[in-house]
Amino acid sequence: MSNGTKASTGVKTGIDFASELIVPGGSNLVEGNLKEGVIHVVLGLVAKSMFGLPGLIAVSANSFTKATTGRHLHEHLGIGAGPHTPVAPVEKTSGVRARPTPQALPGAATKRSPAPRRKKIT
Repeated sequence: MSNGTKASTGVKTGIDFASELIVPGGSNLVEGNLKEGVIHVVLGLVAKSMFGLPGLIAVSANSFTKATTGRHLHEHLGIGAGPHTPVAPVEKTSGVRARPTPQALPGAATKRSPAPRRKKIT
């Protein structure tokens, strides 16, 4: 049963990829995301007219990634949107709520004494 599921997922991904070859944003259109599909179609045509084939490939790759994984290409590559703030690890407790570990709190274990001052030589 799971083998059939893997095959249908592969066919779905192949159809998404083939639709990107026809029109940029095609995979989003196939998935039913009409708004994102139309945006990627327009951006793909603009990128092709301004940057040529590399621009078209970049927009198509972003569209395909968004349609198959739900995240944009720049999110996978970790670029754009500024510095990423890591989430503190959570200590598991027997209660309903969990609390962060003391080591994960900002400034808990990283406090340092101020740098020694230099004496003025005269």
